[in-house]
Amino acid sequence: MKFLVATLLALAAFAPGALAACDGSCSPPNCTLHGINNAPLGVATLSIDANCHLLVSNIGSNGFDGVVQNVPNCVYMVTELVTPNFSASILGTRADITQIGTAGGVTGRTISLTTIANVSGTLMRVDMDCSTVAVTAYSTEIYDAGSLVYAQNPTVDPPILLFPKTDVAAMACALLPSGELYTTLKLGSDVPIQIQTSQGTLGPYTGACVKMRGMNAGVIPTAQEAIENRFRNTGTVQILSLFAGSLPDVDTVCPLAQVPARARTWGALKMLYR
Repeated sequence: MKFLVATLLALAAFAPGALAACDGSCSPPNCTLHGINNAPLGVATLSIDANCHLLVSNIGSNGFDGVVQNVPNCVYMVTELVTPNFSASILGTRADITQIGTAGGVTGRTISLTTIANVSGTLMRVDMDCSTVAVTAYSTEIYDAGSLVYAQNPTVDPPILLFPKTDVAAMACALLPSGELYTTLKLGSDVPIQIQTSQGTLGPYTGACVKMRGMNAGVIPTAQEAIENRFRNTGTVQILSLFAGSLPDVDTVCPLAQVPARARTWGALKMLYR
């Protein structure tokens, strides 16, 4: 079985030696690590290893098992994935990353869901869904070598991307009080990317970075409370979490994408499959 190691790291404001000290403890079934409370999902179990990593064990194949992390006020999250990962994945390997937050004054709501999955053994599918906050317009942008390759006009269709199996090198998710949400993906190589819509398939467009936007939310999200990470066919997961209270000036996943000033805090998720 392939093993997935996930490490949440702040990408700025931390020196290389900043992770040397371990500030963590477990009171089963939960563990607190670097100030973040981690609770198991499904039948997963949590522990902390000698390297100060949170171990998420007993991951099955039904997609229910994983960990929920309480990260209030983290409205911008950068996800760096160490390679190789999905380039070596098997059919059914999947990660579901759900942002939980406050929307329309109601806490504990799903405000976005991003799914990355190996759907045929050689084909990957990426979905972004913001329907729970009544987003009425989506768009997708594809970049390559710092240049915009394709910009989709706003549509009611949530993004569905298909491309040959490749690594996912980085990911960023943003939640803005204005109601706009976006997810960016940096791929490990240039690949032909197709966009599925109700009007047919667009592309392929060759690129290595994708930005998916959800706009005009009917129920405006105002805060992020937690991140749910559910895994399928991954084996044991390791997690180390740190957060910073400042933003980079640009989206580090797709450099052309400016980070909105209205996003106030950020954290990062780094995944390593091996």
